[in-house]
Amino acid sequence: MPADFTPSTQAGQQSLKTKTLSHAADVQLDTGYSRSLKAGSQWVHIGTVRQGDVYKPYKDVFTLEGAHIHEACLVVAEGQLVGFYLPVERGFSLLAKKVRLNFN
Repeated sequence: MPADFTPSTQAGQQSLKTKTLSHAADVQLDTGYSRSLKAGSQWVHIGTVRQGDVYKPYKDVFTLEGAHIHEACLVVAEGQLVGFYLPVERGFSLLAKKVRLNFN
């Protein structure tokens, strides 16, 4: 579904604040595929969509696989991964089964 993305005020700054995932998290996608988020991976807040805060991996690329492979960012609301923001498509993909994320 289309998503209205609002960039973070820090998005253009040289020193971005990163959050570190304290525990690994396995994500079961609605497409039948799964992805693992590694403990210790770093994520940068780059903005928001209606569904939550958008985080992209720091110095890395995160992708999702379905019929095609898509660059993706995490969308987090109230400490839970609720879906993914797809920057190239400017869309949001809802995650049916929310996943608790713990950032340091």
